[in-house]
Amino acid sequence: MVELALDKLTADMQEYVKLDNKRMLRLCIKYCILKRVSLSRFKKIFETFLAASEKVYNLHTLDLDAVNGTVPPEDIAAFAKVFRNAFNAGGAQETKLYLKATAAAKAVKYEKVMAKNVPVFTITPPGAIEGKELFHIHGGGWMSGTPEMSRAFCTEIALMTKLRVVSVEYRLFPEQPHPAQIEDVAMAYDWLLESGSKPENIVIGGESAGGHLSLLLLNRLKINGNPLPAGAILLSPPIELSFPNSQLFDNIPTDPVLGTNGAGVFLLNMLRGSKVDYTGPEFSPVHFDMTGFPPLLVQASTCEMLYFDALTLRDKAEAAGVDLTLQTWDGVVHAFQVLTRKHYKDVKDANTKIAEFLGKTLSL
Repeated sequence: MVELALDKLTADMQEYVKLDNKRMLRLCIKYCILKRVSLSRFKKIFETFLAASEKVYNLHTLDLDAVNGTVPPEDIAAFAKVFRNAFNAGGAQETKLYLKATAAAKAVKYEKVMAKNVPVFTITPPGAIEGKELFHIHGGGWMSGTPEMSRAFCTEIALMTKLRVVSVEYRLFPEQPHPAQIEDVAMAYDWLLESGSKPENIVIGGESAGGHLSLLLLNRLKINGNPLPAGAILLSPPIELSFPNSQLFDNIPTDPVLGTNGAGVFLLNMLRGSKVDYTGPEFSPVHFDMTGFPPLLVQASTCEMLYFDALTLRDKAEAAGVDLTLQTWDGVVHAFQVLTRKHYKDVKDANTKIAEFLGKTLSL
């Protein structure tokens, strides 16, 4: 397996990675025992991803067949269930600890409602500004994550800006492949408008897969001739799913989220197994005509594999005349912005800049 270059990360991120790796392993084992899932089968699939990731790094290729990294759909589905449960459970634990440790969060109102057929969660801080909102789309590789997992991040942003945050719970891969996710996101966004919110008073955004889905939503609205929101916040969004930039391979040892733990190979297997043309114009935002898109805030880590997608997005936006602000940090993990419980310095800095963008874009 590719050894993680832990010394390239900040002290805060080193602490987080060590704790998270132990927690994920513990939660995966716990789920397997409770659900009578074969631990040996899970271990074998995981080892396939790790071995393939090492070959991806050494050979500088994402050809799954060439690295002997192709896994049958039934194994992908089984692995996804274990990983999703552990990932979501770990996030839920962090949310509980955040709420316990953050006095101001206790006054924030958190409600689950149905946006037509899609669950959404509203996060309303005391003294919320009437009529202005952040429409949040959670990350998790399209196959995991929940609004509950992102609750701490959304609560922090709500407290900093006095905005109501609406977070959508969309259907997940591999059971429900594309376009289920963007259909749910679009339905929830339509519900928000039908409830009286105005596009010019909404900023959309999300981390990782949530950033990707934010771009899909912008493109869908534009193609349909619908008014676009005031802006979008994109935290390390994948935009070119063929990943042609060979520099990304150099960041595998410094990316504990998508690189050294085999998650990148797993997600490629999942996308390919779903029969989705994930490199084509329907799923990869690099093909979109971004002309007319609203102001975009893009944040990324220089250590992560998706850093190069952020650079591509910047260049594409600038060529289309779009107002894009790119902000980067060294030594932090993918989607570090959601790690709000411990109040890491870089997390606080990034979230402050998100709040500033919201303030400027929505004239708060």
